[in-house]
Amino acid sequence: MTCEEFVALLNDVAEESGCRIFVAESRDAAYQALARLDLDRTMTSRNIELGFVAESVKLLSKPVKDIYREDRESFISVHPGCESKDPNILIETTFTADPSNSAKIIFKALRKVVGRMSKKGVKAINEKSGDASTSKSIYWTDNAVKTGKIWKQTESSWVRFEPA
Repeated sequence: MTCEEFVALLNDVAEESGCRIFVAESRDAAYQALARLDLDRTMTSRNIELGFVAESVKLLSKPVKDIYREDRESFISVHPGCESKDPNILIETTFTADPSNSAKIIFKALRKVVGRMSKKGVKAINEKSGDASTSKSIYWTDNAVKTGKIWKQTESSWVRFEPA
């Protein structure tokens, strides 16, 4: 997905679920709770979490570098992939969380929003061997196709994705 679509996705998930978007500009900064995200903030914030304000005391009270997994227990960690050092690559965006009631609510909203804005299923092609397989659990958008960029899980990955 493009960076603009990523911002729209997070804002729609926050609205749909009633959660907040927590961002930190660096590992030395504490998270800030936002109702909505903008593109400028997204490009400078590599630390993004989705969660509810009632459970956010630990996230808001100390720098990111001092926050441990148990502090994020009711949150979804967002790993934005829209930006890459290589201008020809789009990186996969991922969402991870430990099981919790809050995560269930947010993931339900995420599935609903992703279903509205994207299509499901990619062909994964190994660039070294040429082997290909289809994954039905990865989503893509028309705008990502229009960029003409190569889609990958990571910049150094030998596997690229195409719409299935």
